[in-house]
Amino acid sequence: MTEKAVYFDSSKCTACKGCQVACKTWNNLPSPLGTNEAKWSGTHQNPVDLNGDTRLIITFNELEGDSKIKPVKWAFGRRACQHCTDAPCASVCPGGALVRNEETGFVEVYQDKCVGCQYCHSACPFDVPRYESNGLLDKTVIDKCTGCADRVAHGMAPACVSACQPNALQFGDRDEMIAKGKEKVAWLHENGYPDACLYGEHEMGGLHVIQVLKYGIDAYDQVRDPKAPATAQLTQIMKPVTGAISGLFVFVPQLAQAVGADTVFVIRMSHRVLGFIFVLVPLISAIMAPKSVAHIFKNLFAKWSSDDKKWMLLFFPYPFMAKWIHMSDQDEVKSGQRFADGMLWVAGAQLDGMTCMQLFANRLRSRR
Repeated sequence: MTEKAVYFDSSKCTACKGCQVACKTWNNLPSPLGTNEAKWSGTHQNPVDLNGDTRLIITFNELEGDSKIKPVKWAFGRRACQHCTDAPCASVCPGGALVRNEETGFVEVYQDKCVGCQYCHSACPFDVPRYESNGLLDKTVIDKCTGCADRVAHGMAPACVSACQPNALQFGDRDEMIAKGKEKVAWLHENGYPDACLYGEHEMGGLHVIQVLKYGIDAYDQVRDPKAPATAQLTQIMKPVTGAISGLFVFVPQLAQAVGADTVFVIRMSHRVLGFIFVLVPLISAIMAPKSVAHIFKNLFAKWSSDDKKWMLLFFPYPFMAKWIHMSDQDEVKSGQRFADGMLWVAGAQLDGMTCMQLFANRLRSRR
């Protein structure tokens, strides 16, 4: 199967929102049904943004017209997962809940593997991933457009495409959708729309949502030159370096003896430097964007049960006093999440301890 793509032509979109309804219907996503439960936001864009129960919205941007006959120009856009080729959300996911399908190119979702860490939300340059409280799984999990993987696997188009009456949404091989988009952009240029452009051909290694933007990128609030944040890139560096290189010399003494004490010392020092960066990056993030960090902590740690908190408090002494400390049972997913949190806890304590010991040693040397 060749890589697929959803094609969106904003010049044909009438903002009927049929695609929104089709997405919710096919994926069994609820909408607020209570009296006055859906609050008026002052715009036709409803809901205002993506949420745990809404994977796709049509955006409404009102632009100033260029004549008295046409004083207002409407830019109707499509906001959902862009399905990046270089998908940072999938690369930072520790549980395998987000996986890029190499055949279709879509980033698929496996909610049963989600541990609720919300790393994907921080890594996405388009601010797409949202979370829902899943009653069946009894936890809060990732929710975003899946590209209707179930439909595509059976030769069908995604639900949103099937519902589009003006044919603003189409589906097919990615190369064909790009060619179709370039042809339409050329036509728009010839017919009085000089800002028209094609979005998605090269961004993030190539998106699998190809968009013809009639009034240009900014009119639809699309991201110019999107890039994965530094934290996502750092995660990819940290995984192989700290896990493979540093750990190799700890668990294989013969290798350490073969390369010599000086080489091992340099490797261990570099490991500490990387560890320092690992602590420093979130610290800088907390200083520069305290509200965002507070949001993460509110959504992550506020959901801990009393059992979670007790487990974390016992984790640090447990490796040293396992004979006397009893750890409560956990299910498989929560066990993995707790273990990861616990290891970070221990690593942070070790780093702080090594720093204090080094400072104390330097102080003793200075007195001599």
